[in-house]
Amino acid sequence: MLDFAFMIHSELGYHFDYATIDNNKGQHANAYDRLSPGDQITIEKDTSIQPKIQWFKYVKTERAIEHLIRYFST
Repeated sequence: MLDFAFMIHSELGYHFDYATIDNNKGQHANAYDRLSPGDQITIEKDTSIQPKIQWFKYVKTERAIEHLIRYFST
């Protein structure tokens, strides 16, 4: 989920709160949950949330890793 959020926009990744999959508002997916092909997701953000160093365990894409490195380098 977190990789996808960073793919859309860095601010969405930095402030990721949870996601809903296939419009199932009753279940919240976490940053470390995996997407399946065909999933339709909605990402919710909370500007009070800031990236945490453990997010490096959750991200796999180069783009997300670069955003986190940039965030922690400043």
